[in-house]
Amino acid sequence: MNNTFQKRQAKKYYNKCHNFLSKDPLPNLRNNGSHVAERSNNEYYSSTFKHINTNELSGKNLEKVLAISFEEPHLFPDEQTYYIRDISENKETEYNSLLFSLREYQKKAKETTSVIMNRYFDDKRVPYSLMQKLGKPFGYKSTLPYVLGETCFVPDRGATKNSASWYSLHNISHFFLTQ
Repeated sequence: MNNTFQKRQAKKYYNKCHNFLSKDPLPNLRNNGSHVAERSNNEYYSSTFKHINTNELSGKNLEKVLAISFEEPHLFPDEQTYYIRDISENKETEYNSLLFSLREYQKKAKETTSVIMNRYFDDKRVPYSLMQKLGKPFGYKSTLPYVLGETCFVPDRGATKNSASWYSLHNISHFFLTQ
């Protein structure tokens, strides 16, 4: 009986994920013949899962993403991570962070992005404070990237005192500006 229940739950969860992710977030860009459309259909840039437009993560869209995200007690970014979203200011949810990866579904956690990134920096044995010291002589004091080898994470705001969202520049193949 328990095994059947788990199968039903897994199938329900899979269908929920499939329905949400099968919607194309960029239908107009794919049809207008632009460089973005060319790259988004290219196999070189493709990944296992359809990605979510991270600019639209608020309100109902955030609720949908949280509903289909896997809950993890601890998140750890890797070379496949392309975005770590800080949602700690959203009081409607108990979660504080979302991690988006090229090869896995998004994950959610109750720990803050500052805890997640500090764990990552500690693992690499190069603290973020070193990046701050390197940027100081050039007049940079906040919103400094974390660059180590081919890895580059950039916060969306000063990340020393508060949590911030982090973009991984090493996984960006194209971008477009919105006004």
